[in-house]
Amino acid sequence: MKSLDLTPTNENVYNSLINDSVGRGEFVRQFVKMLNAIEDNCTIALEGNWGSGKTFFVKQVKMVLDAHNPNYQPVNGFLTEERRKVIKEKCSEFNAEDGSTELKPQLCVYYDAWQNDNDEDPILSLVYSIVKETGPDFSFGKKSTLDICGVLIKLACDKDISKLINVLKGENALDLIKETKDEADKVSEFLQSLLPEVGERLIVFVDELDRCKPSYAVKLLEKIKHYFLDEEITFVFSVNINELQHTIKKHYGSDFDATRYLDRFFDLRAALPKFDLEKYYANIGFELNENMFNYVCASVIREYQLEMRDIAKYIRLAKIAVPKSVREGHADFPAYGEKRNAIYCYWTCIIPIMLGLKLTDTKRFENFVNGKDYTPLLDFQECFCTGCFADCALEHDEKTSGDNSAVIENTIKEIYDAIFVEEYQDNDCLKVGNMDFYKNMKNSVMCIAGLMSSSASFDEE
Repeated sequence: MKSLDLTPTNENVYNSLINDSVGRGEFVRQFVKMLNAIEDNCTIALEGNWGSGKTFFVKQVKMVLDAHNPNYQPVNGFLTEERRKVIKEKCSEFNAEDGSTELKPQLCVYYDAWQNDNDEDPILSLVYSIVKETGPDFSFGKKSTLDICGVLIKLACDKDISKLINVLKGENALDLIKETKDEADKVSEFLQSLLPEVGERLIVFVDELDRCKPSYAVKLLEKIKHYFLDEEITFVFSVNINELQHTIKKHYGSDFDATRYLDRFFDLRAALPKFDLEKYYANIGFELNENMFNYVCASVIREYQLEMRDIAKYIRLAKIAVPKSVREGHADFPAYGEKRNAIYCYWTCIIPIMLGLKLTDTKRFENFVNGKDYTPLLDFQECFCTGCFADCALEHDEKTSGDNSAVIENTIKEIYDAIFVEEYQDNDCLKVGNMDFYKNMKNSVMCIAGLMSSSASFDEE
């Protein structure tokens, strides 16, 4: 079974931009306008939870800006003239001929801080990312940051990138370092030497900083603030701000004021808008309909406020654990009379709730399956009085009574006890509403939720 969570490849970023698959197209264009309007040195925090789609968002923004920069020549050749044209048509408000906003050419760099947090000094990998984005495909071995910057400045001032590549591949790069300027000045000179040929401004998108080692995250922040002071530079940090504050506290101590510390770095703080849930469901092939299983899954997603990555993971787990016939609402359960109703109960309701609980709160999940806490089921009380499930769980007079919330809650507790608490004798049966529960049902439920049931399916697309 393939993962439903798309990786942010060029192809996926392009398709999600053109198809507006999560309903953020308007916000991508708004963010591009904001970046285009900035005229001085600026550092922006783009805030969003883990798994909310920050990486896709900033890569979409970068792709729009790249498409409008006539000087940009992508290393991998993905952004062809045809794709540029399609993106421009999608973002027609940036075509200046009709008097709308004209985008100035800007060199955009995507920097994954997490992938580089084993470096001793972040400036080396950051400068490398900037140089690589100008077009040449090259690599060089690790040398001291000061030496590399010195080489970059000496050669970049001559606008000879091919010579730069050859030198960095060589063994005698240190011999070329003759100047003793401050390292920050070298970085500034290097950027000033590149920008005139590739754009009016430099925009660096720093991603995954909140996942980095605390020492690296702090070092990157402080060196960027100290070294990249030019008015032609904008930094965009896509971060989970709460997690980043925890990271800062791990470095400086639990009593450290991480909020005020980060305020020193971020000139602007923008919040990643909520994605369009219905569009995202359509994108991952999850249908909102009257099917009881889908209804409960959608309730779990809503109750636990799952972000896109967790929704994709949750739906994938559900598709593995629960047979397709159950998920599509036409399960042919064994003709076990009222035991059949109990099986329907845990397939369509208990299992989806367990999968969501396990994904979001492992401690509460453990208490739930060990018979210590039935309250997670109360979060989904409306599911227990819906459609055919109510036919199984409630007697006729209970369904037709006015305010039956107390009855529903009591029934939920009885169902929970029947599965996770009750100790059965060999032939004992516990009746709840129109359902018969037996002692082997807890084992069945645990196997299903653990993806170890014989009915688990791993071969669906």
